[in-house]
This record gives sequence, structure tokens and C-alpha cells, in this order.
Amino acid sequence: GDHPDKQGERLRAMLPVLRAMVQTAHEFGGRHATIGVLWDYMALPAPVEAPPGPLPTQTHGGSQRDFPRWMAHAGTHVLLVDTMPTKSRHTVSRSFSSRGWCFVEEHLASLIKFPDILWDLGMHRTAETYAEILKQMLRRHRPPPLSPDRLALKLREGVRSGALSFSTRTEVEQAVRLYEHAFISAFTSFLEAYPGRTMIFFTQRGWGDAEAHELAESLRYIAARWPQAPKEAAPGGSGTFRATGAKEIIFAVSDGNKFSKEAKATLHDAVKGSHLKVR
Repeated sequence: GDHPDKQGERLRAMLPVLRAMVQTAHEFGGRHATIGVLWDYMALPAPVEAPPGPLPTQTHGGSQRDFPRWMAHAGTHVLLVDTMPTKSRHTVSRSFSSRGWCFVEEHLASLIKFPDILWDLGMHRTAETYAEILKQMLRRHRPPPLSPDRLALKLREGVRSGALSFSTRTEVEQAVRLYEHAFISAFTSFLEAYPGRTMIFFTQRGWGDAEAHELAESLRYIAARWPQAPKEAAPGGSGTFRATGAKEIIFAVSDGNKFSKEAKATLHDAVKGSHLKVR
């Protein structure tokens, strides 16, 4: 298949960003501190045909299972590259937005990630420092978190209509399973990775009522499956949310979004009766 960056065009575009991150690592961790970079596609070449059934756990399969979890983790920087190199000819000409895996990965990166670490390379111009990069590359609109059920519906409908495409016939259901696994991991690992935090922010997104309904669907999915105490069973779904142990978890949604009174009521109703709260 095609090398994703034959002429190094993408790598050269990324260099100012990577240098700025290394410099920031030096400032916080000393001159020997550095960063790790995982470049999707070259790092994880996909098999021709993925087997159906349970998620694989060894070698390549284990990487496929774990990569979405890294992508979705609240503290992992994600640099989205949604344009094709212009100096190389490629046999694959599908746009970023029409590729099924790209669709899944962008939604994974938008689930619960801190607001200042989801970046869009296409918005980079001349920034050379971390602070300048934040100003230039954070303007990408972030969609609301899609529940695994909604993601599955969008993928299947997209493939049927031709709006989305995958390389092999088994990849749609594989993507659905991986997304559900990463969705559950993203929320449960948040409390473990950041002890003492019980507030998850979906503020300053510019969302309206359409996004509120998708967010409510995700909150409803989470509320039904995320137990407060270990002894509580989590019904439904192939995955399991680990118990929070928290008295309450607050989803902050009011500031910077344009929700109607009805949409706000829908959000509150989505978590009614659970230890999750909407503010």
C-alpha cells in the first residue's frame, strides 16, 4: 500500500509542533525529558481481514485494542491531520471525513479529553511555542460524545449510504466493539488517573440543542452502566464500567453552550436517579 508520507511533507509540517512539545517537556522535567509519539497508520498496519468475535489480546490485536484507549484518554495529546499530502500521489484518495476509522478516531479523541490537548494540524500557521500553538490549533469544533449505540448506528448508516467507508467488510463491527471498549475505559480511567476529580467538563463547546440530545444519550448510557459501589451490577452492554466510589460525579455543561430550557431538562433527565449530576 501507499506510504502515508513518502516525501516527508507531513513530518515537516509537524516538526514545529513536536519541537514545541519537547521544549515544554524540558521546561517541566529538565533537559533530559522528552515526549513519546505514536503515529497512526505506520505504527499499526492493519491486517487484510480482521476476524470477528472477541477483541484480540496478543501482538497486533492487543495494539488494536489498546490504541483507541490511548486516543480517548483525557490526558493524551492528539494531533488531527485531516488533509492529504499535496506533493505525493496516492492511490487512496478518500477524504478524512469519509473514512470510517478516521470518523471513529475523531470521536474517540473528542470523548473526554481536556480542552487544550486536541489539536488540528490544518490550523497551524507560524506558531513555534506551546502557548502559540494552543492559540492557533484549538479552534476545531468538537462533537459531543457519542454513545456506543449511536456511534454504531452512524457507522452502519454511513457505510450503507456510501458516506463512510472501510477497507474490509468486517471492520465496521470491529470498530463498534473497539469504540465501546474505549468509551467505557475513557470515563472509568478518568477518575483513576486524576484522583479527587469528580467533575467532567463539556463547557465552551458552542453546542446547541442537536448536540444536547446526543450528549443526553451518552449520559443515559453512562448512568445506566456506571455503578457507584463495586457491589452494584452494571446492566447491559458487553463492557463493564468500574465502580466510581465517588459520592457524585458532575458533568458541567452550562457554560459556553446554547441549550434551550427543554434541552437542559433532557440532560438532567438523562442522569435522573443515578449518582451522576448535570450542571
